[in-house]
Amino acid sequence: SSTWAIDCQQLEDTEEFAWAMLDPDSDAIATRINDLPEINNISIPYCDSSNYFLLGHKSLCVELPSHVRLKPKLDAKTSVQCKLCGTSIKIAGMRNHVGQHILYSIRNKPDFKLHPEVVIGAEPCGWCGLDGCHTQLTSSTKKNSTSVQIVSNCEYHYAKMLYKPAKTFSEASPCTNVPLQCPLCPESTSGNRKTIWKYNSYFHLLAEHSVSGQRPPDVPPQFWIDTWLQHVEEQALGITIEETDRFRDENEMPGS
Repeated sequence: SSTWAIDCQQLEDTEEFAWAMLDPDSDAIATRINDLPEINNISIPYCDSSNYFLLGHKSLCVELPSHVRLKPKLDAKTSVQCKLCGTSIKIAGMRNHVGQHILYSIRNKPDFKLHPEVVIGAEPCGWCGLDGCHTQLTSSTKKNSTSVQIVSNCEYHYAKMLYKPAKTFSEASPCTNVPLQCPLCPESTSGNRKTIWKYNSYFHLLAEHSVSGQRPPDVPPQFWIDTWLQHVEEQALGITIEETDRFRDENEMPGS
């Protein structure tokens, strides 16, 4: 049999290149990480000149960053504290609760429930309201039927959320802030585009696709429909019609 001798630096360079190809800082890493092969066989002869096993050596293996590790999913009835205000909410209702905080921030409405030190970012996670979580929505169409799958590393990710009801307003659950794909972002090799949250869509368009840095770009009509917020939804979440209309006027958005 043959024995390969590979320079250690070459192995390290190859590992760095392979990791970079996964685009670990993108939301897509949440799905790609599950496709990585796992090796549990110490007989693979990756040893140094002194016969020391190197495959598991820290210099040659990537320790997954915290944003990549998918956390165990909590049951829908599990109560947890809102990371923004401390209120105890069941996982099934946290997206709706957090959506109100996010909408208050977008509309520049004082939110007296927030912890004093909390500042909601420009593109907060719809599950917990903080920055830094990675959520990826993938869709596939078979026989004229489209199915979606959502993966996320957020510990408040409600894995059993039903997507269609969640994106539809109801009095019981008025928040329609759901993950969706930006039609202007480039397609990945899987045919999916960057995942953004509905409430963050306007900022995303301005930040990533603005025309001359001043106004949002033209997008497919269906995207405006998918991201549109009705007065009734905003009112149910505590935003008055006047506050909604003022935001629309300031940002040159069409009325309802």
